[in-house]
Amino acid sequence: LLRRLVQQGVEASSLPIVRFRRESRMPVSYAQRGLWLTWRLAPHSAAYNLGGALVLNGELDVRALGKAVDDLARRHEVLSTVFRLTADGEPEQHILPPNIDILQLEDLSGLPTGEREAQARERARHHAEQPFDLEAGPVWRAMLLRLDDRTHWLSIIAHHIAADGWSISVLLEDLAALYEARAAGVEPALALLPIQFSDYAMWQREWTAAGEMDRQLGYWQRQLGTDHPVLPL
Repeated sequence: LLRRLVQQGVEASSLPIVRFRRESRMPVSYAQRGLWLTWRLAPHSAAYNLGGALVLNGELDVRALGKAVDDLARRHEVLSTVFRLTADGEPEQHILPPNIDILQLEDLSGLPTGEREAQARERARHHAEQPFDLEAGPVWRAMLLRLDDRTHWLSIIAHHIAADGWSISVLLEDLAALYEARAAGVEPALALLPIQFSDYAMWQREWTAAGEMDRQLGYWQRQLGTDHPVLPL
């Protein structure tokens, strides 16, 4: 579609992001390629883990929360994606069926009252610092710590290849809506997402193939020139 639009004279900079035909393998975005390379250099590092722990006060339907977390994986394709090498040494996305029973449960209510929060903090820290295997997946995880009947800590961690600070907020908003529906005993009614991140990655490749990268690079070379001193970092 994008190539056809370019042939019709549509500017590459205005090409729309559309939903592409789903395949088992899809290209990565340029940002994902960089994050994948960083992971390959340091696979045991947690430097690109994002997320944190939320303190949930009040009555909690744990079963509904577990279903809502699974719903989140079904809604956002990138959460069920792994990243593997092609024969020519390039990473690509492999979109897998969504995982279920993602939410891990740990009950700390048997500990002395004064020790529970410190133990929850330590468990959440450990949860956040475990590295991800981007080839095997999953690229995110969720854990619920029960301190007592009305106090829970929810830890959600994702690798930066699947989320950023802005999209973590989107995931939490969706999770809240999904939980509200599940707790009420009804099917979630969130509108279907018109595109997924793999569509953006495909669009980015088409955008480059349409010459937009060269056009923008040429613009900045004209503005800034090409003869610059090398910084001795």
